[in-house]
Amino acid sequence: VNILGKPVKVRAHIRHIGGYSGHADQRQLINFVEEIKNSPREIYLVQGEQLAAHTLKEKIEKTTGIPTHVPRFEQTIEL
Repeated sequence: VNILGKPVKVRAHIRHIGGYSGHADQRQLINFVEEIKNSPREIYLVQGEQLAAHTLKEKIEKTTGIPTHVPRFEQTIEL
């Protein structure tokens, strides 16, 4: 993958979910997380409305125990 024009080796599995809503599909999103074979150490919710994202964050953490984050606009996170 290219980041800022430089090639970077991807050492992660990248997953994409299309068509879910943080409001209406919370249960499906939580089920998706619960079904991941090797649970992620952390989850970052990077799309959607802030209120829905924070509500989903709380539900994911309560249900799975996985630390979940909702980054602020333009926040940088080092992985």
